[in-house]
Amino acid sequence: MSSLSSLRYKSRPDLSPPELRITIPANPNKVAPGYLFITPCALFDGPRGSSPEQPGAHILDNNGDLVWSSLGFLGGWTANFRATRYRGRPVLQSFTGILARRHAHASGTPIFLDKLVSFHEFRIINEETALVQVHQPKMMNLGKPGGDEGEGRSPTTAWDYFHTNSVDKASDGHYIVSGRHMCAVYKISRLDGSLVWTLGGRRSMFSLQSGLSFAYQHDVQHRGFSHGGKTETLSLMDNHARSDEQHLKAEQEGIHSRGLVIVIDHGAQTATATKTLVPPDGILAGRQGNVQMLPNGNTLVGWGVRGALTEFSADGKSIFHAYLDADGEGGVQSYRAFRCGWEGRPREKLALWCCGGRTGA
Repeated sequence: MSSLSSLRYKSRPDLSPPELRITIPANPNKVAPGYLFITPCALFDGPRGSSPEQPGAHILDNNGDLVWSSLGFLGGWTANFRATRYRGRPVLQSFTGILARRHAHASGTPIFLDKLVSFHEFRIINEETALVQVHQPKMMNLGKPGGDEGEGRSPTTAWDYFHTNSVDKASDGHYIVSGRHMCAVYKISRLDGSLVWTLGGRRSMFSLQSGLSFAYQHDVQHRGFSHGGKTETLSLMDNHARSDEQHLKAEQEGIHSRGLVIVIDHGAQTATATKTLVPPDGILAGRQGNVQMLPNGNTLVGWGVRGALTEFSADGKSIFHAYLDADGEGGVQSYRAFRCGWEGRPREKLALWCCGGRTGA
């Protein structure tokens, strides 16, 4: 079944936005200011017809009321939809294209919408440039590494041993790359492409402290340096499971996904989790997700394939939690979710529906 929405508008009968199932209502005195930016779509491996009634990019308020819909502006599979700034002006950014579900790679275009109300990675750097992830399949002999069964026979089934799923640029100019299938994060030199350090995986250069571990992560971001550059901070979505049988085993063992803030100490060669954000419903998201650190000290975590989002206070308490499927069937996902401020100036004419009564309209 599709995840049907009961939200209808007399003035815009063509719109059918997602209907949030809010389990922890937002307290306006606690949540960060701004709207929710989501891109609900069908599960990659869900049953046919398991889809939001109107997939795409949406801006919603804390009550789930529609602020803006991408209908008529964006087509195809949509992700990384958020408000940002580019060359001094506020814009909406998004990726839209065609998704290859086998490895969750997509062919498409990063898009800016501005002055309107106006995929793996599309990140603006210093309002001037954009980091965009591009996959380039190559012909190689897989006889030695072996590959996986059924892979390597075409560009769309290329053996994806590494699976880059996020890229960020640190303030020192080097690049932070997430290798999901390696369960590791890499810092790559901007000068010659050499490896600066590795965090996690089988060849971590840092000792993971106090039981810190992460696996199959998403959305690794560099959060800055401290102590004269001797420490640096990262945030990431710790999925802690793949999306296959390993996910089922983790679920049986009561493992959950989480948001993490990690501090790397170069002098001590250690990595320590300074913040752990646990989903209120024990969610295990085998794919996708993100961690957004908000200006007021709160953190928004999108739970990817599980179609949910949570805002945490600075002390790690859940202060807002919602699912993107009103019917509770779990057939909706959103690659990432954000909270952003936005003020749009529509080009369209205002749509109104007036109802007359005994006392007038």
